[in-house]
Amino acid sequence: MNQWNVKWKRQALRDLTSIWNDASDRALVTQVVHHLEESLKRSPQILGESRGALRRIVFESPISLLFELVPDDRKVYVLRVGRF
Repeated sequence: MNQWNVKWKRQALRDLTSIWNDASDRALVTQVVHHLEESLKRSPQILGESRGALRRIVFESPISLLFELVPDDRKVYVLRVGRF
């Protein structure tokens, strides 16, 4: 099975840095992000909820990820990260 290539946009990295810096449980944030990134590599097309043709959002406390699929290239772009 071919994995998807996950790329983080700069704004998403800034969002994540802010959330991580402000978190009372940084280990939890790190764990959730790792879990979600692994899920994005395997099957992003069924992860979370649709937000248009190629965009999706997933919620896993304490964060949410907005991401976009590029199926022909098997790429996933993480666009934004939010607190959840």
